[in-house]
Amino acid sequence: MEDKDQEQSKPQFQEKRESKSFISRLGLFSLEAIKIIVLASITVFIVRSFIFKPFYVKGSSMEPSFLEHDYLIVDQLTYRFREPRRGEVVVFKPPTG
Repeated sequence: MEDKDQEQSKPQFQEKRESKSFISRLGLFSLEAIKIIVLASITVFIVRSFIFKPFYVKGSSMEPSFLEHDYLIVDQLTYRFREPRRGEVVVFKPPTG
């Protein structure tokens, strides 16, 4: 009689264990996904703030080298260590106010 009770309780126990396992796996997956998103966001912020920055060309002043609405990715790090050289393009931000 006890053997039958043990056999009947095994599937219920396994179901609970599997459901807990699924819930814990889902929680671990969610935690890892959040970590990845946070680290990627921090990395993008650092890269865009200090290393590379995107710009659109406004106006025709840079033709024929750059056309209006061209998309440029500007290196912000190089000129912290050396002066611009002849032939290099330097991007200025317009004054505010």
